[in-house]
Amino acid sequence: NSKLPKVNWKILHFLLASMRFKTRIWCLLALFAIAFLVLTYFSLSYHREQSLSINDDSLDAKEPQLADLLNPLPKPKLQGALSNRCTRINQQSVGVKTFFANQLLGKFDRRYDPKAVTFENGVQVPKSLEALKPKGEKLTVFVVPHSHNDPNWLKSYDSYYHLQTRNVLNYALKYLTKWPEMRFIWTEAVFLSTWFSEATPDQRAAMKSLVKQGRLEITSGGWVSPDEASTHYFALINQMLDGHLWIKQNLGVAPETYWNVDPFGYSLLSPHLQSLAGIQNYVILRINEHIKDMLRRERALEFNWQTFWSSSGRGPDTQLLTSVLPFMLYQIKYSCGPNPSFCLYFDFRNIDGELSESLGTNVDPKNVNRLSDMLFQQLEAKSKFYRHNVLMMPLGDDFRWDREEEWNQQYNNYKKLMDYMNSQSSMNVEIKFGTMKDYFTELRAQLAKRPERERLPSFMGDFFTYTDKDEDYWSGYFTSRPGLKRCSREIESLLRAAEIFSTKAALHSADKQLYKQIYPRLDWARRNLSLFQHHDSITGTSTQEVIEEQYLAKVLPGAFNRSVEALAGALASLLGGSIDSPPVFADAFDGGWRKPPRLPGPVGFEIPKQLPGELLIVNSIGQSRYDCLTVVLRGPPASAATVRLLNRPSSPSAADSLRLRCQVEPHFNGISGGISESEFDLLVCLQMPPLSATRVGFSAGPDNSEPTVRCPPARLAMNFPHSSSVWPKIGRLDETAGRSQLTLANSVLAINFTLAGGEPDFVSVQQLGGSDGGVAATGFGLELGYLGLAKSRRGAYIMGGGVEPGAPLSREGLQPDPVVYSVRGPVRSSILRQQNHYRNRVALYSTGLAAVDSAVRVTNLANLPSSESSDMTKRLDLELVMRANFSLANGRYFYTDANSAALVRRHRPVKAPFESGVYPVTGAVVLCGSAGRGGRRRRVAVLTGQSHGAALLPDGRLDIMLHRRTSQDDSRGVGQAMERVYPARSDFLLHWSTQSAADSTDANNNDERLVGDFLTPAELALSRRLNHRPLAFLTRSPGNKSPVVQLSLLPPAGLPCSLEIVTYRLLPPGHRFQALLVLHNQPSVCHKTGNGEQQQQQQPCKAKVGFCLADLFTAGPGEAGPRRPSRAAEATLTGLRLTRPVVDLNEPLPLGGFFFRTFLLQFDGSH
Repeated sequence: NSKLPKVNWKILHFLLASMRFKTRIWCLLALFAIAFLVLTYFSLSYHREQSLSINDDSLDAKEPQLADLLNPLPKPKLQGALSNRCTRINQQSVGVKTFFANQLLGKFDRRYDPKAVTFENGVQVPKSLEALKPKGEKLTVFVVPHSHNDPNWLKSYDSYYHLQTRNVLNYALKYLTKWPEMRFIWTEAVFLSTWFSEATPDQRAAMKSLVKQGRLEITSGGWVSPDEASTHYFALINQMLDGHLWIKQNLGVAPETYWNVDPFGYSLLSPHLQSLAGIQNYVILRINEHIKDMLRRERALEFNWQTFWSSSGRGPDTQLLTSVLPFMLYQIKYSCGPNPSFCLYFDFRNIDGELSESLGTNVDPKNVNRLSDMLFQQLEAKSKFYRHNVLMMPLGDDFRWDREEEWNQQYNNYKKLMDYMNSQSSMNVEIKFGTMKDYFTELRAQLAKRPERERLPSFMGDFFTYTDKDEDYWSGYFTSRPGLKRCSREIESLLRAAEIFSTKAALHSADKQLYKQIYPRLDWARRNLSLFQHHDSITGTSTQEVIEEQYLAKVLPGAFNRSVEALAGALASLLGGSIDSPPVFADAFDGGWRKPPRLPGPVGFEIPKQLPGELLIVNSIGQSRYDCLTVVLRGPPASAATVRLLNRPSSPSAADSLRLRCQVEPHFNGISGGISESEFDLLVCLQMPPLSATRVGFSAGPDNSEPTVRCPPARLAMNFPHSSSVWPKIGRLDETAGRSQLTLANSVLAINFTLAGGEPDFVSVQQLGGSDGGVAATGFGLELGYLGLAKSRRGAYIMGGGVEPGAPLSREGLQPDPVVYSVRGPVRSSILRQQNHYRNRVALYSTGLAAVDSAVRVTNLANLPSSESSDMTKRLDLELVMRANFSLANGRYFYTDANSAALVRRHRPVKAPFESGVYPVTGAVVLCGSAGRGGRRRRVAVLTGQSHGAALLPDGRLDIMLHRRTSQDDSRGVGQAMERVYPARSDFLLHWSTQSAADSTDANNNDERLVGDFLTPAELALSRRLNHRPLAFLTRSPGNKSPVVQLSLLPPAGLPCSLEIVTYRLLPPGHRFQALLVLHNQPSVCHKTGNGEQQQQQQPCKAKVGFCLADLFTAGPGEAGPRRPSRAAEATLTGLRLTRPVVDLNEPLPLGGFFFRTFLLQFDGSH
């Protein structure tokens, strides 16, 4: 090659010849060593540059572009959209370009590199994006002033409001009125409602005028900005309704943009609900930073977010235009452009005595040119990440704009910059104050002019688990303070029941005062429950003081008690009694924290003072059910053997249909206490009609002439010698026990275990009976212990690193020999193991009904020692885990649910840290195995009664996080360790089933475009059973001879299995409609029988091909003449806009697809 330098070989030959042989060898070796080191250096440099570093543009050539991920899939041939026939839900019909969440996560499945560049310090624009921007187009920039106000985070709600938030709203009103060009957006309806209640009529009118003019935009409109990992869809919809209805009633508008920039990850259900509510635009921020970096490079920070059920024809098309803020946070430092150091020059807040990292100085004629150039360069660089030339620049932070000085400083300086920049033709920019509506209006206009190749892509999936910097994964808050998460779920179920029964009572009662008495209680309960759904509340990430003084002393107990009052009053009215003499709820919630807390649970009733008495048992779901509940009784030891139920049927057939069964069991004191000597548990099982209240009498003592059902005491055995006055015959449970003592069995399942070292070790589970004669025993294991944690930053938000996936659980700090109880009765048999920090119960029911007996119930009570406790482990950081082994070949994928509405397919990381593969669980985890004999796949569902975090281990076992304590803060804002923790209860139902290989997804199918699934009908019924337990009220009426089934608000057939009433609520006084009804339908998962005939899985209730609204207003047993609506209309989810002004009550609703539908109902007369 003539371009290579020429070498004088004669000189080189002379030098070598003059050397000794050994010298030559050493020189050659030295040359080889130098060459090796040089090549190694350049090779390492090259590979480091080809990593995810944001500082090297060579990544664009090396990193696989998403074009290969975006190949469209063929649209499947559906067997009928929204029909009742079985369709494949996992094959997606997508647009030209679609991003799939699991594909993006799979690209970043790598080990932590401490040398990787963090996005905290800024982002560089790849050179490949420079050429993609068209030349000569004007850049349009909207500067969007905002203030992020978190209620009950570091301070109490009242402190925030009186010290900061009220000032923000007062100054917004003053200066928006003064400066016509100024704009502002506001999100939290809860603070706005407080301000509005204090405002003068003139202030309210001025506020409404600003909103109407579009200068003050109400974004989101929910009561709060909720968390999306731990919240049930009922709570999400409830807080949306509270906020949207208040805004419509008081300000006369409906929100159009959802500004959702602070939750720590995003559910796929959220954009669906927002779209159903009429929201047109969605703004998010906190997603995995590696995924955000890839979206930046693909200019895909804005996309149409769609659901897997809509893309497969199983639900309405609700894709939502979504914009991801491009940098790390929503504060000014990360808003003007990719370099935070430059953006700090454009935060002009300067308050005397206030610490700030701002570099802003007042704009004047001397520096306006320099500052304008700096700002324009950042904005222009930011625009490279988009397919258009319109930008938003958020201008705000937490509780900003709360000082009058800031309003003047920010407005005056930005106005000077805007005037100067707009006058410079060389910049070709138009910059002005704006709202989110202004931005999206201009964005849509520009997109409409773009060629097809520049149209926005689609996205399918969700954005969990979030990481912001330093590979810190925000998976700790999925489990932080689990007792609060449990309380929220209990109150949600109670409030929902109170709404349904109260609406029925108020609309059907001749007493016009009933509505006025009930509505304020429901309104108070709803708004306080909604307040708790905030992304720093249900997450457990508020300060200790806020949790104890607000949520545990006021908010949660208040919501609980108001819901009880409303439900009890409604029941009294519906049963013909007085609202002033309601029945007594059989649960209590004591939120006082000067003593050990008592979370919602049964209270004791005295024997014989309150006996004989009556239980009023409420079924709040729309299907009939057979279920059990527990009542705690206190009395003399001998009374435990004399408890009986009084069977007072209205007819012999009613007595048979009730199927009353019961047993008496030991009551255990606390988590680590022994058997109570003064209390015992009464377990009552019965058949309940849909939406019903059932009377059951009970007594103790000698039998009388009334028909009775005796409640036999359970048989008790222990692994330690023990004597009790209540339970005189206690057997011995040890390794030599007979086979019958080492098996829990009913007609459907058998669970085998051994006593290894005195502790139960579950080894297998067997499905009995069925058309195939039963399934062979398969491995099953269940253990509790602590994750082995290395020293790492962890706190309320962050789980922390150093966990070795699948390593044995630590039992440090736990007593070496747990106490084991065997409790066996005719209705329920269970094994309990009790440690000093937790009690675990595994139970099987024997009711003769497969819908109940086919599930294993697991209950855990945990109370980790606090930092000041003497009962401490050596480690201050604890993660209590329940580890389950189902012996499934389930590959790298499993399912967790999205807000209890649908299942999301999850990717187990191979190289990334364990905590990156911990996902949020609201109501279910599902594992699917590979096809076995007969082409059928085994499926296991773990249904939960509250939210948790869960992870799949490399060997197929499942870890569910139960409780946690941390000794340090994770530097994410709360500023405290979680050292003081509280008791927490967690309930699970485990369900085994099989599916046809043709209608289920192979666990080893690595197609990462598969997104989701749904629960089977049996799993759905069990989930409802777990989350809407029967509610018991106590009345003392020994002479009452009323029928057993006193009241049912639906006909005996009830609702179809797939359909649920989300809420049936009274609307505010003065509304043109009187009630709002939200229905939710979930499609059925299909399977095939052995002969290939396609059918639905066995359902615990009657399946229907259609349902009419009129069915809800047909009289049920004991219901006196329910009123039918005189008018019905269909509306958006929160009822703000009518989508069908007239709905025929007799019109069938198709039930083949996934939907939430809202109906507004008008009744003759008024509240």
